[in-house]
Amino acid sequence: ENGEEIAKCKSCGAHIRANSTRNGTSGLRSHNSSCKSKLKSTDETQTLLNFSTVSGLSSEISMTTLRCDQETIRKALVELVVGAELPFKFVTRHEFKHFMNIVCPKFKVPSRWTVQRDVYELFCSQKEKMKKILTKSGQRVCLTTDCWTFCQNVSYLCLTAHYIDENWILHKSLLNFCPISSHKGGDWYDCC
Repeated sequence: ENGEEIAKCKSCGAHIRANSTRNGTSGLRSHNSSCKSKLKSTDETQTLLNFSTVSGLSSEISMTTLRCDQETIRKALVELVVGAELPFKFVTRHEFKHFMNIVCPKFKVPSRWTVQRDVYELFCSQKEKMKKILTKSGQRVCLTTDCWTFCQNVSYLCLTAHYIDENWILHKSLLNFCPISSHKGGDWYDCC
C-alpha cells in the first residue's frame, strides 16, 4: 500500500508495516503476541511435544505428546484436595501454582472458591450415586456409629453404612460426619 510493504494478519486482518530493512520485525512480533483473534483461536486441548531423556542418558531422547484437558485436571485436583484433606486455599499457594506451571503450563489454576464449588458438586454426585446403589439392589444395610474426640476436645459422630453388593463384595460408605456436644446418646439425636 502506498509503496510500502504491508503484512496482513491471518487471524484478525490487521495491516502491519512489514519492511524488514526499515521497520524490522518488532511490529509483527508485537502484533503476534497481542492479537486477540489469534489468542481466541488457540486450542487449549492441543497436544504439546515433550522431549525427555530415556533412563537418564542424555544421548537417548524420547518424544511424547502432552495434552492439557482443563476439565480432567480440575477433577483430579478436586480428588487430590478431598483425598489428601487439603484446605481449599491450597490452590492459591505460590508453590502449587509454580508446580502446575511446570507440569502443565496451559492449565488455568482455579480459585479456592471454584475448588470449593467443585468439591460440593462431587459430594452431591456421590450422594446421588449412593442413593441409587442402595435403592437399586434392595439389599440390607447395616448402620454403625463411631464417636471420637479431636485433639482440640471437639467430639464428632460418624454414621457409616455397610452393605454387600450383588457380587458379594463388602462396601463401607460414610453417610454423615458431624460435631456433637458430648458422647452421651441423647446428644446424638440433634446431629443425625
